[in-house]
Amino acid sequence: MDGPVEPFAGVVDGVPMSGLIARAADPRALVIALHGAAATPHYYDAPGYPEHSLLRIGAAQGYTVVAPWRPGYGPSFDAPETDLVPRRQVELMFGLIDRLAAENANRCRVFVVGHSLGCVLALRMAAHSRGRDLLGIEIAGTGIRRQPGVVVTSERDGAETPRPMSRDRARELFWEPAELYLDHAMRFTEVSRRDMLDAGRWPMLFPRLARGVSAPVRITLASGERMWEAPPAGLASMAALFTASSRVVTSEEYGAAHSISVGVTAREYHAEIMTFVEECAQPTR
Repeated sequence: MDGPVEPFAGVVDGVPMSGLIARAADPRALVIALHGAAATPHYYDAPGYPEHSLLRIGAAQGYTVVAPWRPGYGPSFDAPETDLVPRRQVELMFGLIDRLAAENANRCRVFVVGHSLGCVLALRMAAHSRGRDLLGIEIAGTGIRRQPGVVVTSERDGAETPRPMSRDRARELFWEPAELYLDHAMRFTEVSRRDMLDAGRWPMLFPRLARGVSAPVRITLASGERMWEAPPAGLASMAALFTASSRVVTSEEYGAAHSISVGVTAREYHAEIMTFVEECAQPTR
C-alpha cells in the first residue's frame, strides 16, 4: 500500500480548506470523495476500520484519494455566504484539484465521489464546463423522490417539502438499523446552512444538473435506503436523467443502509467504486 492517510490543509482563493488524503507515489488518477450533510471526511476513512477505508483501498491500487471538508464545513463553516454559493463551491473544489494535480505535474485526471448531499456538489462539478474532463462520478444515498412520510405534499400544487426532523428521526433515516453499521465509526458535525437550502431544492435541481453531465456515471443505492425511493425503482428514476452521459451504471448495495461508507459492506462498496474508476481510467480505443 502507498502512503498512509494523513490530514492536509491549505488556502484556496482565500478560503481555508482541509481534510484527509492518501497519496499514491505515482498516481494513476485523483479521486475526490465528498461527504454528506452533518458528516466529516472520516466518513470515507472510518476510525478503527482501515480495511473499509476508501482512501486506503484507492491508494493501494495506485490512486491518490482525497476526502476534503466540503465548503461550508470544517474550516470554512463560518465563511461568508459569498464563498458558499453554488458557483463558488465549484470554483473552490476545482481550485483544490488544481493544487493537488500540480503535485504530479498536472498529469492527474479526476474522478468524483459524492454521498447524500455531497452529490449536490459532485453533480454541479460534473455539469460544469470542466466536468467533461472528469474520468467519471459515483453518487450514492440520493434520489429524486423521497419515501412516504419523509415529506409533506402540498394539496395545491403537489410540491414536496421535507418534514422537520428531530435528531432521533435523522438517526433512524440515515444511521439505522444499527446492525448494518460499523461500531463507533460515525462522526458528526453541524449541518452547513447551504446544505439546508439545497436539501429542499434537490429533487428539482437534480434533473437539470444530470442533463448537463457527459462523464460516465455510477449510481448506488442501499437495499435498506429509508430516505429516498428504494431500488430498483429509485435507481431507474435517477439513471434516466443522465441523457448526455457516455455511460450510466447502477448498483444496489445489499445488506447496507443510507450511509454505506461506514456500514458493514463498506469494504466491498469501496472496492466496487475503484473498479469503476479503473474502467473509466482505461485509455479509449
